[in-house]
Amino acid sequence: MKKIYTLCLVAIAAMFANNAFAQKDVEMYAFVGSAADKSNIPVTIYLVNPTVEVTAIEASFTAPVSVDKFIYDEAKESWKIEDTDRWYDQHSAKCAAGTALHGSGNFFISVANSEVKPFKEKEGAVATVYFDGSELAEGDYVVTMLDALAVDTKVQSYSVANVDASFHVNGDGTITAVGAIAAEAVAAGKDIYTIGGQKVTAPQKGQIYVVDGKVVKY
Repeated sequence: MKKIYTLCLVAIAAMFANNAFAQKDVEMYAFVGSAADKSNIPVTIYLVNPTVEVTAIEASFTAPVSVDKFIYDEAKESWKIEDTDRWYDQHSAKCAAGTALHGSGNFFISVANSEVKPFKEKEGAVATVYFDGSELAEGDYVVTMLDALAVDTKVQSYSVANVDASFHVNGDGTITAVGAIAAEAVAAGKDIYTIGGQKVTAPQKGQIYVVDGKVVKY
């Protein structure tokens, strides 16, 4: 039986219990990466926080499959989570599938540091979770990140707007990300999209876009 993880460290709980939300910009996005097999679809949280040092994040996801399709390793008794080199040893992730607090149809993830250390670097990918999309037919789909927030090293919370991340299931069962951007993509005439999957014809400096399955700040 799958274990339902909760935040158990007092320090971490204190971070997320802070009800005073700051007004500074802390941007968080979710994007679905390309994959060779639709039974193993990656969803990555990407953090952009140019003005503060973020030590913890949390978010919920709705996907075009039931919440129990997020991948859980029974042998390891843990969800399939991929960290990044931005984590310190004190960073850890907790997940839950379908809770009353975070929505019965949602998958919840938090990443926090027990010593309130910030993530290394101020922006980039934070963590990736995976879900099984084997039941999905060929077509376009959306994963929504909702109720997301970030916490800085002063234990100040920052709420984040809900975000849609689009992806395409191909006829051969592979996944194509609706992809991120660098300036050279414009020069090369590549298609550029917002994180939500809308095509962009005039990218704006400082914004986050997707090209070729990669998320980049323009």
